[in-house]
Amino acid sequence: MNIIVTILFLLPPVSVTLYLYMSGVFPNRRAFLFSFYILLVLCALTIGISTQHSYQDYDLPTTTSVALSEILPELYTGLHQTR
Repeated sequence: MNIIVTILFLLPPVSVTLYLYMSGVFPNRRAFLFSFYILLVLCALTIGISTQHSYQDYDLPTTTSVALSEILPELYTGLHQTR
């Protein structure tokens, strides 16, 4: 499973840099490697940030929910009597 995840992680930056390399964008190997590492970092940041944001909603609430009728019983009954 780890091999599949690694391949899926490396596939986008490798394919983009190879396409740019074949197009003749990079003048030498150093520029090619620099661009590959930049794309790899951006891909890792994108995956990390999106994973972090997707798990933010699973936190436990800091306070327990309380019905307004428990906090303000006379106001709650007053509102229902006027309707």
